[in-house]
Amino acid sequence: MSKPVVGTKKSRFIRNYRILLATSAVLCTALVGVSVFAAVKTSGLSREIDELRTGIAEQSAQISEQTDIISDYQSQLDSALDEISANKAEMQKYRKLVKSLETTNAEQEELINSLTRPLNGRDEKTPEPTEEKVAYLTFDDGPSEHTEEILKILTEKEAVATFFVKYNGKYIDKLTPIFEQGSAIAMHTYTHDYAEIYSSVDAYFADLKKIENVIFEKTGITSNILRLPGGSSNTISKKYSNGVVTHIVERLNNEGYTYFDWNVDSRDASNDKDRSAGALINNIKTSSKDKRVINILMHDTNEKKSTVEALPQIIDYLRAEGYIFMTLSENSTVIHQNINN
Repeated sequence: MSKPVVGTKKSRFIRNYRILLATSAVLCTALVGVSVFAAVKTSGLSREIDELRTGIAEQSAQISEQTDIISDYQSQLDSALDEISANKAEMQKYRKLVKSLETTNAEQEELINSLTRPLNGRDEKTPEPTEEKVAYLTFDDGPSEHTEEILKILTEKEAVATFFVKYNGKYIDKLTPIFEQGSAIAMHTYTHDYAEIYSSVDAYFADLKKIENVIFEKTGITSNILRLPGGSSNTISKKYSNGVVTHIVERLNNEGYTYFDWNVDSRDASNDKDRSAGALINNIKTSSKDKRVINILMHDTNEKKSTVEALPQIIDYLRAEGYIFMTLSENSTVIHQNINN
């Protein structure tokens, strides 16, 4: 009975072993299949990831490009808005200008009169009286801190004067009140630097043109009346150019300018120890004696306080002596001194 049992166990062992081998083979095959599948799947995912990365990079580039375009459009829009704002401001300015020009005929006439009065303090076509005594009050080297006070005195005394001006940057805006008062603005010099002005004829005219332009820019007036620095008789110009004043005067005459010296000197710019108001008044009284037409030299500078103090009495004295006050023009008696260079 024992042999069949052994045979049966052996057969059962062999069968189980074969089943195990088959199962192992199946499992190995399955594992290989899974590995292959996983490898294939992973490879596919890698490609997809690479493609996604490439796509993202392309989209990022496009977004960056679009951002640059949007930024450029924004800059153009900002520029357009700035231009529109500037145009609005310019339009507003022109509207104000148009409004200011919308004046009545009477206002326009008054405007014209106000612009022509300052040229001479009177009608330019009216000739200087030939029988009356005429006084021309003239002030060199202004405007200054005293200009407005001088104009106030002239207004109160119903008188006018001629201001031979230079470029005083701090006070240059005081030119307008001069012609508004009815007095005249004429040219003196831009720099008042003798070494520069009298170095040559061209240098003088360059300086003259500069003060001419300043007067026009500040007042709208073009003046052709002037007084040479130091007067036409000055000799200091010889230090810089021999005969220069003679040639300057020739060119002034050829180009239609009228220059004036003076025949009465207040001596407010002299080296005299006494330059008090009383001394200035006495100088004018003495040097104006027996003269029908007088051209009085005074100065409008910060240092000439005594000139301002003397002015009311000067006007009162001359009026009492029968003088009328006028501003210089081409129709005025021309006072020239002897040219010494």
